[in-house]
Amino acid sequence: MIVDAVEQRLASGEYREADFLVRSVFEVPRRTHEFVTYVKGWSAQARRWARLLAAIGIGHDEVLELAPGWAPKIPLALAELGFRGTLRVRDRSAHALALLQDFRDALRIPVRLDVEQADLRDAPARRASLVVANHVVDDRLLDGYGATCFSRAMPRSPSSATRFIPRPSA
Repeated sequence: MIVDAVEQRLASGEYREADFLVRSVFEVPRRTHEFVTYVKGWSAQARRWARLLAAIGIGHDEVLELAPGWAPKIPLALAELGFRGTLRVRDRSAHALALLQDFRDALRIPVRLDVEQADLRDAPARRASLVVANHVVDDRLLDGYGATCFSRAMPRSPSSATRFIPRPSA
């Protein structure tokens, strides 16, 4: 189950070892493999979001994304739909917001970003005609309880499943 797998990885310290910044510069194949795997995952999520947004009609000039985190899923989805309005992203992490802007610039995502560093519970600066959030409830749960929730607070569901990034073969 996902909770057991994550708990095991936390206990073993494997997540600490997965940081690109502490790796040897000579681990290019492994770092590239992981990066491409992440981008593929974000792209798949963006395509799902694009289908959902297309179904409801994304003719809005402004979209508000709550707690976007570190990955550009919604900007990629909006770009796929040809969205030319403004995406307001609201997160309390200045670092996450800066990374979203970096991703947008590096990947040349043609969506205007208006960032708001604020807590999710605070009222937005202005209203939006469309509000989106990608698994914001579990993000808030993890943020509130941290790693201890894996062994205490989170329910163990047999339907929970995940696919971790496999290590590339040498």
